[in-house]
Amino acid sequence: MSPQENVQRLIHQLKTEQAAKYKNGIYHYTQTSLAYNSNRIEGSKLSHEHTINLFKFHVDFEAIHPFQDGNGRVGRLLLFKDCLAFGIVPFIIDNEHKQFYYRGLREFYREPGYLTDTCLSAQDKYTAYCKHFVKDFTE
Repeated sequence: MSPQENVQRLIHQLKTEQAAKYKNGIYHYTQTSLAYNSNRIEGSKLSHEHTINLFKFHVDFEAIHPFQDGNGRVGRLLLFKDCLAFGIVPFIIDNEHKQFYYRGLREFYREPGYLTDTCLSAQDKYTAYCKHFVKDFTE
């Protein structure tokens, strides 16, 4: 199965569970994880080109600080949405990845690998949840 097919299955599963208000699936996990981890820290593998483009936008967005509060939450939600839009399995920056994520943002233009590795690790963790909750989800 291609990465794009996996992402389409994930999107379908997210929409189905959202419509049904299902509380024990990937939609609920994603929703609570994004909210929980975003408040605490105020998917396929990313290709090099996707990584650089998505992360440059994210780093630049975070540097602008257009909002007094919630800048990181908005940026990470946009990144999640963009991953889905480009057929990439998304990821959630959780407490385990928080300090590495901050370092990746600070050092991105000097060493983009820090942010890339952090997001790939978070993507692996989210992929494991997808395999558990989304029927026929494969790597």
